[in-house]
Amino acid sequence: MRDEHIKIISTVGPASDDPRILSKMVDFGVDIFRLNLSHNSLDYHINLIKIIKSLKTKSGKKPVILADLPGPKFRIGELKSPLSIRRNLIYSLGPQGDIPLDYEISKELSLEHPIRLSDGKLLLRPIRKQGNKVLVKAMDDFVLLGNQSIIQKGLEYHGKYPTDRDRKLVSSLLDVGIDIFGLSFVSSETDVKNMRKLVGDALLVAKIERKSAVDNFSSIIRSADAVMVARGDLGLNLDISEVPILQRRMIYEAHEINKPVIVATQILESMTDQPSPTRAEADDIFAAVTEGADALMLSEETAIGKYPLLAVRALRNLGDKFSEVEVERNFTIKDENDAVVASAVELLKKTGIKHVIVITEAGISAFRLSRYDLNVKIIAITNSLSTVEKLTFGRNIVPYYFKDLREGLDRIKDELSRAGISKAVLVSGEFGIKDSTTKVEVIYT
Repeated sequence: MRDEHIKIISTVGPASDDPRILSKMVDFGVDIFRLNLSHNSLDYHINLIKIIKSLKTKSGKKPVILADLPGPKFRIGELKSPLSIRRNLIYSLGPQGDIPLDYEISKELSLEHPIRLSDGKLLLRPIRKQGNKVLVKAMDDFVLLGNQSIIQKGLEYHGKYPTDRDRKLVSSLLDVGIDIFGLSFVSSETDVKNMRKLVGDALLVAKIERKSAVDNFSSIIRSADAVMVARGDLGLNLDISEVPILQRRMIYEAHEINKPVIVATQILESMTDQPSPTRAEADDIFAAVTEGADALMLSEETAIGKYPLLAVRALRNLGDKFSEVEVERNFTIKDENDAVVASAVELLKKTGIKHVIVITEAGISAFRLSRYDLNVKIIAITNSLSTVEKLTFGRNIVPYYFKDLREGLDRIKDELSRAGISKAVLVSGEFGIKDSTTKVEVIYT
């Protein structure tokens, strides 16, 4: 029975789309593969889906797939060839501009704040508006590629959500069996609910990237299945000093309502070009883990980096090592379900039992327990395949699917017994009563 602590999400791209590399990444510790649909064609991603679903791994682990939708296009358009930007020269941003940009975004640009392109690497100073374009002065020399991000403080999207492009992508992805979607640039609970109408019971991960999403975080997370703290965009849209504070706050708030949290961006950025992480990155990972993050996500490190396998191995080693640090966590006891789980937590602390079996239909009982981060293995038994996928995002949770839950319990007890584990704590609810957690007991294998 494999160990699971912090979950690892790995972005797939040209550096890692070979089946042999993907298989090794799973064996090295990847739990979830992320497809970034802002890049490459739909056909490219559909082929990747087929490859990932057919992977044969030594560990036997089956990763799940997160399809990260583009959302509103906070990106410049395509360029026929790379554009050499020269410092102090004037360029135009907008439809048919030197730097092409959709009118829906260009009309929202302000003259008050700098504009940053390509994840903040290119700084532009707005000068004046000219028709439907904005004239800007380049502050750096830079080689600009097409389809790069555009960021400006206060820049928000006021069009419909989801976009037409997202709707088309979702339709195609549902047809090939994808049912976990990352929602880019959500700004409100309404955005999540609109997407919910489109995808039904699929899992929705709300990415928190802009000030409006921060302001509406409490309602957004109640409508989504999980939340992603997208620190890169947050750090460019807000004062950078706010991001660590927001990360801590959002992890706690999401856990208060039993939702898993992904921390993303620049986790091991140096390993895009270097074979080992920096001490500062180790400190950053330590902070995220001890604050309670359920999953950490690699982006460029595995999509375009030189060392995708080493990055996964480094993150697995650091994440699991830091997971052993016990941190006292307390949550509001809102009802009898929370109280039962709190009693299970006390039981685990006082007995030193390291294995918990949770029988759960929707996954809530397992998330109620995992948020305490007791460094115990939570074996979640469910009769719902979508719940298995949801639980894959949960810290310390190993999900198993059994059509018959009672039969599943017997099989797990047998597996524990063969591993030399004589007792475990069993947590369960009333069958047929959604989200209930009503029973805790010590069982012997």
